[in-house]
Parts: sequence; C-alpha cells; structure tokens
Amino acid sequence: MSSAIEAQAAETAGIAEIEVGSNVNTLITSEVEEYAFDAIKGSKKSDYVVLGKYEDGLSTSYDVIAEEIDAQYFNLDNWDELSSIYSRDEI
Repeated sequence: MSSAIEAQAAETAGIAEIEVGSNVNTLITSEVEEYAFDAIKGSKKSDYVVLGKYEDGLSTSYDVIAEEIDAQYFNLDNWDELSSIYSRDEI
C-alpha cells in the first residue's frame, strides 16, 4: 500500500501520525479531545474565551486577563509530559 493511501486511511480513521526523530507517535482523535477538554480553565458558564500569550508573572498574560474578566482559557497542565512524546507542532 502506498504511503499516500496509508496517510489518507489514517486521516479518515481520525489518527494523526507525527515523526519525532526516528520515532512515529500517534494521537487518536479521542485522546486529542480529552487533552483539549482537560485544558479548559476558568468559568464554566462564561460567554468569553481569552487566547493570548503566556507571560509568566505579568498582568498582561492571557490567563490572568481571563481570570479577571471571568472568562475561559486553555492551559495544558501536562505540557512537559506531552512535549517529551510528541512534537511541538503536534501539540
């Protein structure tokens, strides 16, 4: 089977394959959804989502702003673990 056909089959099945060095790591759509939902922080009933740059200890950091206006934001608590397994582009 050609690699183009295999890639299409993997995409159709909801699987993404990423090469990291000589290893190929696979994320399944359900895993991605779980990581994404676990990354939602802030108010559960907010009409707003804040996206922005993380600025450690600064009032201009997106997470600080989100908390100030009672909005939701995203933060992967397990970034170090995931970045040791998957490429930065994959995460």
